[in-house]
Amino acid sequence: MLRFGCSARLKLLLSALILVCAGLVWKLLPGWENQIIFIAGLPLVFLLLCLVAATIAVWNSFEVSGSGVKRQSALGSRHFRREDFVAHELLSERPGRKPSLMLRFRTGVLHLEAEQLAIDPKIVLDFIREEWGTRAEDSAATAPLGEVDSSQVFRYESLHVSLALITAACLMAAAVRLPLVWVAAVLAVLCLRIVWRALGRIETSENSIIYVHYFRAPIRLDWSQVERVDYWNSFCQGGVRIRGGGQSIRVYRWIEGYPKLNRLLHDKVAAERFTPSLDLPVRMNLNQWQRTGTLYSVGLVAANALPFLFSGSYFVFLGFVVIPAVVGVALMLISQRTLEIDRDEIRDTSVIFGVKRVNRFKRADIVDARLGRQISAGGLWIKFKNCRLEVRNLQAGLAPEQVLACMRREWAWEQNPRIVETQRPESGGIRGVA
Repeated sequence: MLRFGCSARLKLLLSALILVCAGLVWKLLPGWENQIIFIAGLPLVFLLLCLVAATIAVWNSFEVSGSGVKRQSALGSRHFRREDFVAHELLSERPGRKPSLMLRFRTGVLHLEAEQLAIDPKIVLDFIREEWGTRAEDSAATAPLGEVDSSQVFRYESLHVSLALITAACLMAAAVRLPLVWVAAVLAVLCLRIVWRALGRIETSENSIIYVHYFRAPIRLDWSQVERVDYWNSFCQGGVRIRGGGQSIRVYRWIEGYPKLNRLLHDKVAAERFTPSLDLPVRMNLNQWQRTGTLYSVGLVAANALPFLFSGSYFVFLGFVVIPAVVGVALMLISQRTLEIDRDEIRDTSVIFGVKRVNRFKRADIVDARLGRQISAGGLWIKFKNCRLEVRNLQAGLAPEQVLACMRREWAWEQNPRIVETQRPESGGIRGVA
């Protein structure tokens, strides 16, 4: 049996940050009735909650044995059985980084990040190969899915809808208990809007797409009626809007099976009806989260500081607006990243503290490209021989779905026999989603 867990360095870092943040919050508690201290302390409380959530997410321990893999966390344990094992991938997100190990089971995916573990993922893989009798051929050489069957049903998972509902309830309670945080009521309404839209399912057929809501009349659009398909981004991952005939269907990216739905849309709707319509070369800014985060942070803090503006405390109000703005602009200047895609390669250019680094990925080395799991990071995953390039939804200045469609059309890797070759049945491989 092999036991390992989170790296000691990461545990110390998270623990130190939580202690410092908790200490600052505790220091501010006696003056919490003061409006200035109250509003200044809100970001610290939010940061403390985020740090606690991050600690719960990464502070795991693992046991690998002949029966499977057991993951133990603060929220409980989960067992991935050996008989459900499908395949494995050992990949780096960027050249030069330590590779991470992804184990695929029929019941889920276990992702072992090299930076978060106290052990090299290669040691885990060697142990699994020896203990489980797997071979190198069991690596997940995913093949593009190709065309999707037209008859599909897509639903939102109840867990995600419940989380949105709980978040709305907590925000509304905070707004009622603390009138100064009136913006929480607005955020609660937005969460309830997400819940309302998710109370339904998407049904597709050879001729149409239908949005069936549990409490509203269904919306039906024939594929020939679709006039425009566009995408939007948000901190809830955004989604796709399908418009036509005076009607509109809005689908969040975290609906179950979203990559299949996106492929079906591109198979059924003409390319010129998608916005934006892309052709190579493409240049994509990957700093969207910094801009959006700065805008949202400044907007939320400024909205909560409006009482100071109305009472004539202009300098206090400007202080609450200027400080988040300066921090956001500093983040944008410190770190910049862009992707440039042409007919021969992808250039990943990052500039951190003025130091420029360029990683090049050749078209000839591409193995797979698909949309990743949307409820977590989400976005576009491009797999090369020993590396995987990730473009997250929150980062991307262009819709990852449209970048994928452009690459599939221009690079045509699905026609490469080396990639679409059928896997041997005994390998238990899975098929990717393009």
